[in-house]
Amino acid sequence: MSGKNAFSDCVILGDGFSAHLAAIAMAPHLRVTHLVGPGRDVEHPKGPDDMNGHRAHSHIFLPRLEVELRKINPAILDRFAKHALQFTPGSKRLTGDVPQECRRLFATRWQTDSALLELFGETVGLAKTQTQIQGAALKAGSIRQLDLQDNAPLSVQEDTLVIDAMGGNSPLMSDLLVQTGAGVDQPSNVVYVTQFFRLDQPSSKGLPDPLIECGHDFGALYMTLYPAQGGWFSLTLAIHAEHRDLVRKFREPDAFLELANSHPKARVWLSRARAVGPNRMFIKPRNRWNVGVLTADGTPKNYVPVGDALTSMNPTLGANCSFSATHIRIARDLVRDRVADFPSAYAALVTKEQYAFFEGAIAANAPPKPFVAYKDARQSRWDKRLNRTLRKLRGRDKPGIQNLLKETSSLNS
Repeated sequence: MSGKNAFSDCVILGDGFSAHLAAIAMAPHLRVTHLVGPGRDVEHPKGPDDMNGHRAHSHIFLPRLEVELRKINPAILDRFAKHALQFTPGSKRLTGDVPQECRRLFATRWQTDSALLELFGETVGLAKTQTQIQGAALKAGSIRQLDLQDNAPLSVQEDTLVIDAMGGNSPLMSDLLVQTGAGVDQPSNVVYVTQFFRLDQPSSKGLPDPLIECGHDFGALYMTLYPAQGGWFSLTLAIHAEHRDLVRKFREPDAFLELANSHPKARVWLSRARAVGPNRMFIKPRNRWNVGVLTADGTPKNYVPVGDALTSMNPTLGANCSFSATHIRIARDLVRDRVADFPSAYAALVTKEQYAFFEGAIAANAPPKPFVAYKDARQSRWDKRLNRTLRKLRGRDKPGIQNLLKETSSLNS
């Protein structure tokens, strides 16, 4: 292969959201020869017990994802819509003509994964190689062999693009970080405890506005309610990692439910639902920006990481799936346009589009706050509640809601 981008096919490493999205994006431009991953059963998920890790965590998908999916392939959004998964105003108080920054998709990861897998099967139709990647061998600056745990090594040609969608624990990226020392790695100091619920009746009509009315600041932790399709919803506690006592306490189902029921708006949701499965703890202790690896000496010329393998951040910002879609769209465009010096061009565009947003995640963390019960919280005083009710009745809360959604939009950078 010359110095120009002349890839003829690609191998995709991973089996999750990023891997399948990358396959759908690349298929019109490169022949996808292999999708290699552990092969977890995500074909027909029924709920949180079928999932683990990221897929079992609550999700709110930010508007950058909608923008990127439309650029990658509008059929993805059409497929989502067939599953009743659509970007809508991020609050029941807003109408459909809100700015793009205010739109959100409320869904669980297993619901979006299922819709994406259907389209993957129809457009790519590639059987997965179910095994773990252990490493790679290079020749003349390009990956020429992938070492697999349970299979013979997989030979790779110089003009084959290797797309790494293996997430934050990618062995290929881990090796490159050791070799180059070019990554940014800082703590995020947040632990998440999530409990899934299902409404007795699938409709959430008449229930309090989940994202706006049910969220609550308890000082040392923040509670958020995420609705989804089919009557599913979840409550997630984002707890400062230094409060290990609170993490231990709220892993106990009774303590978790007691805290959630102390909030009158959340209690309305819980009164019409049942808990499903145990609550789950999800730790995301690091914010990582590995883009510098791509411009360091020794990085393979036919290697491109996407998603958490390239950069990850505190999930409270809800931006990692949006980040991944941006990576895939940029890589697809560079392949389509046969841009020369592929890794450097890719790194420059990712940095231009995302680093400003990422900087917000690595800002210095404030000291942990003490825990404040609902009854003692300033925003729970009767006069504050009355003022919010009056503003709602007069329609004066809508500009504030829009500003809140815009401030947390992944389109802002």
